[in-house]
Amino acid sequence: EPRPGETLLDPFGGVGTIAVEAACRFEHLTCITSDKDARAEDAASMNCVDARKSGYLRLGSSVRSRHWDARRLKLDDASVDLVVSDLPFSNRCSLYFGPGQNADARETYQGGLAVIFLEIDRVLRPQNKGDGGAGRAVLLVQSRRLVLDAMASVP
Repeated sequence: EPRPGETLLDPFGGVGTIAVEAACRFEHLTCITSDKDARAEDAASMNCVDARKSGYLRLGSSVRSRHWDARRLKLDDASVDLVVSDLPFSNRCSLYFGPGQNADARETYQGGLAVIFLEIDRVLRPQNKGDGGAGRAVLLVQSRRLVLDAMASVP
């Protein structure tokens, strides 16, 4: 559960559901939703505005939408306390970012996840505000094996 004063990020935010719902449920939380798809980010931006204007946000909470690529988040190092995201599944979204397009789909998805995990690691705080615990990530994934393989490939 998020703690007051924390920053929550959803780097694959789509229309912003996770970040908006968190800002509407928890007090004193800064929520950021981002997506590289401009149409999804436009919808997320409208949902953020609607939540603010309708008075749904909890006391001291905020939510904003950004058009960012999860591989290159425009955030400072160690600036996020909590990453919560529903990762894109390989059948709708390619996570391969290397040269060439003929690589095996499992291998390319695994490599893409590894790049994303490194970026999540970069933005997560090594020490949380308040109790001093480490930043944390909660990720919904299609294949636990792919995630474990991707994590194993990260230096």
